[in-house]
Amino acid sequence: MKRFFRITIIFMFFIVIMYSNSYSSKANDNISRCTTSNLKNKCCDESVYESDLFNDMINCSEGNVVEYGLKTSFDTKNDGEEISKFILNELNEKFDIQELKSSSLYSVEFKNDDINGYIESTREGNYNKVTINIIKKDTNNDLTQLRSSMNTILGKKQIHSKYFEYIKAKVNNNDLSDVNNKVINLLKIKKMKNIQTVMINNGFSTTLYTQKLQNKIYAGGLCDLNFALCKYTSGNYIIIGTPIITETY
Repeated sequence: MKRFFRITIIFMFFIVIMYSNSYSSKANDNISRCTTSNLKNKCCDESVYESDLFNDMINCSEGNVVEYGLKTSFDTKNDGEEISKFILNELNEKFDIQELKSSSLYSVEFKNDDINGYIESTREGNYNKVTINIIKKDTNNDLTQLRSSMNTILGKKQIHSKYFEYIKAKVNNNDLSDVNNKVINLLKIKKMKNIQTVMINNGFSTTLYTQKLQNKIYAGGLCDLNFALCKYTSGNYIIIGTPIITETY
């Protein structure tokens, strides 16, 4: 009888342990979207770090990528129209284009079903200031590839430039305050600094300092990342940009 009692107790103990492990696993699955980091051992590569961070934030918001883009500007002694056309041709896409010319300005707008943007050159003394703005509609986060392509194009003219970049994803959750809190909690787990959130007309805007990205500004504290949660007639979106979002939101 005593032996049977001991066996029963041991059996019940194992049942409790198995249930506890199962419950713990399910609980971890429920929160992993907002706590799991893919950034280990990758921080030495800024482009990989940025891509993983963007993906983590989008996954946390349960968003689906709809577009991304970049903006950059640089000074050059090359002819403004010539360098603008060179860049446009190197994009290797068929575009509808619209040009604007004057003695001190050359601008070309371009678009197709997936990509739109502009290249603008303005004369400033002995130099031309060239600005490039490209937006691509996509369901995948290939922002790193877009930046790499632009680096390759500009490198052919020995031009090195820094970028303002952003990615936009549609969010199904109508409670933007809840989404905002989840993303901020994720950022706190990742030890981000200077997290500051303000309410805007259609949602929230947050700036922070990852300490990992080279392009940074001062906005009440060092800032190298900005994200916004916005409500539009077309739905709710999360927009993430470095060091700030340059697109209107």
